Amino acid sequence: MKYIIDNFKVNPKTKNTLDEIIKEKLKINDFKYKILHKSIDARNKEDIYLVYELLLETNNKINGKNISKYIDNEYKMEYKEFNGLYRPVVVGFGPAGMFCALYLARINAKPVIIERGSQIEKRKEDVNNFIKNKLLNPNSNIQFGEGGAGTFSDGKLNTNVKDPLIKFILNEFYIHGAKEDILYDSRPHIGTDYLEKIVKNIREEIIKLGGKFYFNHLFNDVKINENFATVYAKNLLNDEIIEFKTNHLILGLGHSAKDTIRHLYNN
Repeated sequence: MKYIIDNFKVNPKTKNTLDEIIKEKLKINDFKYKILHKSIDARNKEDIYLVYELLLETNNKINGKNISKYIDNEYKMEYKEFNGLYRPVVVGFGPAGMFCALYLARINAKPVIIERGSQIEKRKEDVNNFIKNKLLNPNSNIQFGEGGAGTFSDGKLNTNVKDPLIKFILNEFYIHGAKEDILYDSRPHIGTDYLEKIVKNIREEIIKLGGKFYFNHLFNDVKINENFATVYAKNLLNDEIIEFKTNHLILGLGHSAKDTIRHLYNN
């Protein structure tokens, strides 16, 4: 039987493990548990507690004020096989473009990703060069590049915690290299060092599943035809224009791509 245990309070100064505290409070020995949520109750400065929400599995019957039977109502992502004529094109590899491309790769859509900035390794060099030497690469910097504007924000996740997709997003971060505590901390924090690796790991999964990346390419234009769209992108290293036919164009531009946003507005 699985149970949800709410408001499970633990003194932060205790030397006992959470396993030992559960055994003592619930009077059971044979169980497994998972932390669903962890926060700090510091309203009374003289009586501070860690507060847990636990998913507990045991053969014992347990009951109490904050104990209820577990009902699985978590959001399940559906992966339906893609059978389109042309590969989808995703513009921008910030949070929106990243998770869109990851989903498309997993349904065998083999997405094309266009990103005006550099991939994370080169982008990190460009950011450091700006901080140390005040040399700005206008297309690869703190705002533009693989991972989007948040990559160098120290990885603090201020999210809409009621949204059913949040657990999916956090779990993907965990799968790709984040610490497990982001799955249950009330204010999850990845850290920039981890975030750089996570972004790279997501990119590598997309490539492994057939996705194709065009870094240092600026989304230039789109022409809508009757049965498809033609997407144009400019190679920022040599000014070459490349084009893609697609039935699915996803724009994950971010708030800083003002030149592209103006172009779309004017057209």
